[in-house]
Amino acid sequence: MKRLEPLEPIRASYCDYPQNIPLATPFGEVRLAVTDGNHVHLDFSQPDHPVHVRGQPVWGTLHLWRQLDGTFGPDGRHLGGLVDNFEPRVGFEKPASKTTRAALFDAIVRAVTAWADDTGAALFKLAASGRHEADKEAVRKEIARLEEELRLRREELAHLERSADP
Repeated sequence: MKRLEPLEPIRASYCDYPQNIPLATPFGEVRLAVTDGNHVHLDFSQPDHPVHVRGQPVWGTLHLWRQLDGTFGPDGRHLGGLVDNFEPRVGFEKPASKTTRAALFDAIVRAVTAWADDTGAALFKLAASGRHEADKEAVRKEIARLEEELRLRREELAHLERSADP
């Protein structure tokens, strides 16, 4: 008999949520996607849309999760996420220096936290609601699949009970 695996709700893609929201930082504009009530993805990886730190174009992406104190940071483990290893690149060829990385990271975190407390609050609520609905739909589909499997197993048992002893 097939062993049932623990239920893992299917998560909707971040593309289903508010995305490409412009967010100003001291180094230029980044694009933000709100993926649920506690997570954002920031993108400045397009060749024609870098940020500029100390006169150098810098590209990259960053995932940030709401921290317990309400700010945002790269550690999402307390919410079931990951830890983002922020590695922006200069000229697509080399990693940004530690000071460039730190300055950019700090600016983005401050911008996201301020945005989330102000204009982003409604979008976080909308994204959290969308994620909740997607989770409910995933559970409904899993229940339907399990009910069908149970129906088939009951038919198999009924067939075995009707058949002659071996």
